[in-house]
Amino acid sequence: VSDTLRALADQDYQFEWQIGEAVYQGDSIFMNLSSAGTYDMTVTATDSNGCQTTESFPAQYTLHPSPTAIFETTPDQVTTVNNTIAMVNQTTTAQSFEWTLDGGVFSALYQPELELPGEVARNFEFCQIATNNFGCQDTTCRWVYMDSAYLMWVPNAFTPDGDAINDVFFVTMMGFDEASYSLQVLDRWGVEVFRSNDPQEVWVGDHQGGQYYCQPDTYAWIVSVKKKDSAEYETFRGHITLIR
Repeated sequence: VSDTLRALADQDYQFEWQIGEAVYQGDSIFMNLSSAGTYDMTVTATDSNGCQTTESFPAQYTLHPSPTAIFETTPDQVTTVNNTIAMVNQTTTAQSFEWTLDGGVFSALYQPELELPGEVARNFEFCQIATNNFGCQDTTCRWVYMDSAYLMWVPNAFTPDGDAINDVFFVTMMGFDEASYSLQVLDRWGVEVFRSNDPQEVWVGDHQGGQYYCQPDTYAWIVSVKKKDSAEYETFRGHITLIR
């Protein structure tokens, strides 16, 4: 706590102020208290003849302790796929808490957890505002980096027999730019039997979308796509077995 104190007198006095263990001189002083405790104040006025008068102010200031906000986060590595993060509260001198993410309050729990938003790598700022029973607060913040994760799941077989079980072939992706997606399916002679630029489109085992259905066999697939945070195309290759 800080305060400016001024003594008013109708004569020329020299003033000495004692606040706790600190001593100040002058008719106007600026004092600052940084340690918790109760502080008595004594003011002594001395005139030009050396005569003194003293006034005491018991318990003039009471400075309550402030909490020390401390927290960690877990896990140590967060990705766009494994994006759930928990606050590990290490503050022991507070009764209530407020948690913010990028400046917005998201919880008042003791140890909250949440899923980080977004599908691209970025930094998040978490802050803890700790309040004790005197209403004193302390705030601490830390940055958490969410790294990009890239997943592509492609089955190795499908059975387009109309039983509504594993009837279609499709690619599942995460972390890739869907607008850049291209899929080709080729037979064993390298003839294209299916092509799509829509990751939601499925192959039902037909030939170029026509009436003719491909024979049971193993087909090659090629996916060309960009990661969301990259301008470079990547190519993935594999095989799919068509079973009837």
